Amino acid sequence: MREAAVFEEASAAGENMDSAEKEEKDSIRLMRAELSDAEELHEMQAVLFGLMHNALFLLAGLDVGLWYHTLMFLFTGAGALLLGWLNEKIYNGSIIPGILFHGAGNFISSMLVAFG
Repeated sequence: MREAAVFEEASAAGENMDSAEKEEKDSIRLMRAELSDAEELHEMQAVLFGLMHNALFLLAGLDVGLWYHTLMFLFTGAGALLLGWLNEKIYNGSIIPGILFHGAGNFISSMLVAFG
């Protein structure tokens, strides 16, 4: 009788361990899925940010070449990707650094156009 009780306790503890391990693995899998979803959203946001800057030139009717649109897309998209990553990893989701960096970039590019 005693041996049966010990066996039941041991097997129940094993089931609980298996259940706990399974829950831990499931939570890790969910965290990885959420991380990959967040990375995909950052990439999509960066692409849209780059396209938006190209659209501004097209809507303004400025005649710039394909190389200019390509560079504009690459630089603004890379900047958006970097700032999205910084917002998540370093700035705890705050958009203030992104606003400041974007304003600084616009100021510098405006000064280069005006005086360069």
